[in-house]
Amino acid sequence: DADAASEGREVFHEVERFFEAYDYFVRNARPFVELKSAVSEDGYMGAVGRGCVHLPIAITGEAANCWNHELRAMSDAVLVGAGTLLADNPRLDVRLVPGNNPVKVVWVPHREFSVEEVSGLNVFAGGNCIVYSCVEQPALKGIAEAVVLKGEDFAALWKSMLGDLGQRGMHRLMVEPGAKLAELIFESGCWN
Repeated sequence: DADAASEGREVFHEVERFFEAYDYFVRNARPFVELKSAVSEDGYMGAVGRGCVHLPIAITGEAANCWNHELRAMSDAVLVGAGTLLADNPRLDVRLVPGNNPVKVVWVPHREFSVEEVSGLNVFAGGNCIVYSCVEQPALKGIAEAVVLKGEDFAALWKSMLGDLGQRGMHRLMVEPGAKLAELIFESGCWN
């Protein structure tokens, strides 16, 4: 039956997609990095207001948001940068589909969070969050794990973070970057 064959191929591709991250992890001892970003029809990933303040902008609809949550449910961890975190205040959980919540990861290489910022950010509610930074994060004490990275070069810092996540046994890292982080990742080739 053609429908059964089509359904079988679809299931096979889903299984293959699921195991590609594990295979990569076994060969490289680092997580498979997958990027998901929303881009408007005119090529924007977000909005910037006066004083270079990042503003939230709704680009995707309900179906795309559900698909995003399915990708999160397949991932061991989901990462955002400081710009996305401060503009969108995401929860980084899985709530629109059944599945496990990934570990929340925040990339803030040169920003120290204030106590006021931390108290208002959804990502820090409920624990299970790792923050990678080049500066100490005293406001996160008892709220999230802060890992201080050494170095200046983005690619070296990123690889150091991936090495740490690999040591924690994370196979798949989903990155939901803003424009700046996406540019850095693409320029350095630090994605799969």
